[in-house]
Amino acid sequence: MIELLGENSLLLLFIITALGYTVGRISIFGIRLGSAAILFVGLVFGALDPDVDIPPFVIELGLVIFVYAIGLSNGANFFLALRREGTLQISFILFFITLPAILLGICAYVFGVNAAAIAGLFSGVSTNTAALAALLDVINSTVVAEAVDATIAPAAVAFAIGYPVGVLGRIVIIATMQQLWRIDYAAEAVALRKVYPASQDIIDQVIEVTRPKATGIAARQLQRENGWDILFGRLSRDGQTSLINGDTEFQLGDIVALAGEIDQVEDVAATLGRIADHDLLIDFSIYGKRRFFVSNPEVVGQTIAALDLKEQYGAIITRLRRGDTDVLPGRDTVLELGDRIRVLAHWEDMPRLVELFGDSYEAVSQVNLLSFGYGTTFGLLLGMMSITLPGGVGFQIGFAGGTLIIALILGALRRTGSIVWTLPYSANQTLQQVGLILLLAGIGVRSGNALDNVILGSNLLILIVLSMLTVTITTGAALVVGYKILKLPFSIVAGMVALQPAVFTFVAERSKSHLPNIGFTMAVPIGLIVNVIYAQLLYALLSRL
Repeated sequence: MIELLGENSLLLLFIITALGYTVGRISIFGIRLGSAAILFVGLVFGALDPDVDIPPFVIELGLVIFVYAIGLSNGANFFLALRREGTLQISFILFFITLPAILLGICAYVFGVNAAAIAGLFSGVSTNTAALAALLDVINSTVVAEAVDATIAPAAVAFAIGYPVGVLGRIVIIATMQQLWRIDYAAEAVALRKVYPASQDIIDQVIEVTRPKATGIAARQLQRENGWDILFGRLSRDGQTSLINGDTEFQLGDIVALAGEIDQVEDVAATLGRIADHDLLIDFSIYGKRRFFVSNPEVVGQTIAALDLKEQYGAIITRLRRGDTDVLPGRDTVLELGDRIRVLAHWEDMPRLVELFGDSYEAVSQVNLLSFGYGTTFGLLLGMMSITLPGGVGFQIGFAGGTLIIALILGALRRTGSIVWTLPYSANQTLQQVGLILLLAGIGVRSGNALDNVILGSNLLILIVLSMLTVTITTGAALVVGYKILKLPFSIVAGMVALQPAVFTFVAERSKSHLPNIGFTMAVPIGLIVNVIYAQLLYALLSRL
C-alpha cells in the first residue's frame, strides 16, 4: 500500500483529504480539529516512508488559491479595521510576532543552540514557510559552499519540529483559553454587528401610530434620536399604501410595517403606539416581495443609496443575505456578487429590477477567470520581487505574502472600471476549501518526511521543548494581552494569533462567524513580512556570537 501511494501522489492526496475530514469530525473534550486534521494525517503518512510525497507545486498552488480567496473576501474589512483601530491592532500584532523571536534568541544564547536551528525553529513555530525560504537563501549566499548542506540541515530539521508544534500548540492554547474564559462567540458577533455586520434574528411587524408625540416628525429623525436599527417598509393611511422614506411624517392611525430585531421592534412599538393586528404584511395586492441574486457586475461595489431605488424603481431592499448572514441593509451597504436581497416594489416594476440585479444563480456560482487570473498574477509577481534591507540583506515576501497583499487591495477596491475583482460568496468559499486541502495535505506529508529523519537527531528533545515552551508562552501572552488588557474581541484576537490556515480554520469553525477573518487577514500580511526579516536577523546575529 505504501509503495502504491509513493508512486501515485494524486491518490495519496485524496486519501489524506478523506481521512483528515473523518478525523477532524471526532470530538475530543469538546474540541474538533476540523479541516486542520488533514495536516496531521499528512504528517503520519509522510513519516511512514520518505518516498511518500506530494509535489511542491501542489502546496504552492493551494497556498496561493487559499490566501487569494480569503484576502478578496476580507479586503474591505481589513482596511476598515486599520482606519478605525489601526495603531492599536498593528502594535499588538507586532508585539506577539516579536515575542517568540526574543524568547528563542535568549534560549539560543543560554543553551548554546545552533544559530541555523534556532532560526529554523522560529520559522516553524511561526508557521511561516516564507521565513524558512528566506533563511535558506541567506545561508546559501553567506556560507561557503562546502558547509552549506551542514548548515541547512539543522534549520530544516528544526522547522519540521516547530511547524506541527506551532499549529497544534496554538489550537490547544486557544481552545483552553476559550473554555477558561467561557467565550461566547455568538454574543461577540452580535455586539459588533454595527462594525462588522453579523447575522441578525430579524422579524417583520406591523405597528399602529397612537402616540401624538411621534407624529409630525420625519422618520429619519425618529430613527436617529432613538438609535433604532430598523428598516421601515410600507405605510397604510386612509386605505392607501405607500413606501416609507426618510421624510415621511407619521399621523395618528397610520399602520406602519417595519423589520428589525425583536428588542428594537418592541422599542419602536412603545414609541409610536402599539403592535397592530393588521394584514399589511400579507397584503401584496399593490406591492410585491421578491428575492433576487445580485449577479449583474454593474451594480456590484455600489451602495444601496447610489442605486436610488425609491426614485428610479419605487422599491426598497428589505433584507440582505450574504452567505449564511442575514442583515438589515442600510444606505451605505455595498452590494457584492452573490448577495441575496429581498425587494419590495410594485409588481409592474419587477421585470426592470430583474434586469438591474441580474438574478442569475448560475452567474454567481462561477469564478471570473479574467479577474482571478490577473489578480493572482499581480500577487505572484509582487511575491517574487527582491527587497534589500540596510546591510545588503535581501529577501522576498513570497507567493503567499504577495498574493495576500494584492488580494486585500483588490478586495477593498471591489472593482476598477469594468473589472469586478471580488468573487461570489459561494465560489470564494469553494476556492478556500480547495486551496486549504492542497496546502494542508502537502505541508503535512513533506513535514512528515523530514520528521522521519529528525528522530535520529541528538538535539530532538531540546528543540521540542523549546518549541512547546515558545508556542505556549507567546500564544498565551498574546491572548491575555489582546483580550484581557487591550479588550479586543476574542474572536478577532484568536484570528490574529492563528497566523496559519489550519489554526485559523479551527478558530473559524468554533466561532461560526466571520470575525476571526478580520484578525487573520490583518495579522497574516504583517506576520509574513516581519517574520521573514526576523528569521534572517536571528541567524545573522546568533551566528556571530
